[in-house]
Amino acid sequence: MLLLRNVSGELEPAIRTDRGDTDAGAAMITRAQSLVGRRVLVYKEMEALASNPMHKARVVVHLMDLGLETESIGEDEAKGHVLQAAAGDRDLALRAWQQASLPDRGPVTAAQLGGVLACLQQASRT
Repeated sequence: MLLLRNVSGELEPAIRTDRGDTDAGAAMITRAQSLVGRRVLVYKEMEALASNPMHKARVVVHLMDLGLETESIGEDEAKGHVLQAAAGDRDLALRAWQQASLPDRGPVTAAQLGGVLACLQQASRT
């Protein structure tokens, strides 16, 4: 799953990659991880779920690197994204923020925010 921030700064609903146990899926996951904190153009399509063809999921098919994110993200906005990624669990969000050694106050970079969100996403899988 990928968490993306749109041009308005809002988190987009999660988007899937191909399965990590396939060559294509593993390559896409590696590519996405290499682009954390960068501006990315995402090509996606709706694919039917194997378990229920009537349901569809958004799946990334291509990622284009548009370069470094140069704008910082305000403290309130960044903390809101972390809290949203932690499904509203304030303690989990605070621990993730502190483990990433982010400042208590002030703006953060997109790379810093991306690192915290990636950690939360990994923690949710375990």
